[in-house]
Amino acid sequence: WDLLEAGKYDEAQAEFERVEVPLRKVMAKVSARSGGYQSAKALLDLLGHSAGPARPPSLPVNEAELAEFRDLLCGFGWPVVDA
Repeated sequence: WDLLEAGKYDEAQAEFERVEVPLRKVMAKVSARSGGYQSAKALLDLLGHSAGPARPPSLPVNEAELAEFRDLLCGFGWPVVDA
């Protein structure tokens, strides 16, 4: 937000894409397998804000998908809680 307020629109766009593009790729893959909003719930859990379990017929995020999300978030420098 600071970049936008400073008028650094190209830098803000680059930062947005640095996060959004890889997250959307993994989210699409997880969604195709599990359905629903499980990606959002997994991301919130990893950031320490539980959104509760998956509701049927959606499937929970599996360990491999969770690890992929964790790696992305850590790569962004975001504060990920311990498993």
